[in-house]
Amino acid sequence: MKLLRKFLLAVAFLIVTHSLVMAQLSLGLRGGVNLAKQSSKSDNFEVTTDAITGLTVAGIVELGLTKSIALQMEAALVQKGGELEGYKITLNHFDVPVLLKYKVGSGSFGAYLAAGPTFGYALSGESDGEKIEDWEGYNRFEIGASAGGGLGLNLSSGTVFLDARYLISITNLADDDDEDFTSRNRGIGLSIGYLHRLGE
Repeated sequence: MKLLRKFLLAVAFLIVTHSLVMAQLSLGLRGGVNLAKQSSKSDNFEVTTDAITGLTVAGIVELGLTKSIALQMEAALVQKGGELEGYKITLNHFDVPVLLKYKVGSGSFGAYLAAGPTFGYALSGESDGEKIEDWEGYNRFEIGASAGGGLGLNLSSGTVFLDARYLISITNLADDDDEDFTSRNRGIGLSIGYLHRLGE
């Protein structure tokens, strides 16, 4: 029985490895803007800041699992924050989105939907023009979610695309003893990019 189990595990490993090797791999870049806000809520109040325009740039690895399904992983720098009554906060985040993509279309044009979790960390920031030195009360680690879609122009070696997505924190940015107080990043990301298909 143990020998059979080892054999089945070996076969499963070979199937998975073969699938990954045969999968279509693409590398790319995208850049654009993030229309960022922050929302805070407690038992006594709820407030959402005005949006600020931050920058975003990302390196992309896309693994084509089937003709229509792909897994896209990114290493992204994203500016987040918000502005309220003249008080502005800008946060420079390093984010790692892991997105499942569903592609439609063929020929020269295509479209896609994408969604998945994001894992981030606030590298630095400014509060009212002053560099943030003390992060007490703020949770720099962030787990969030991203959902959106895009349009693509298929070329011989890759795809030029326009991407739009909605970003939101899942974890609480406020790191204090008040469990009733929550604060979250929100944003609408708009970018343009290029994915280059490898192995063709």
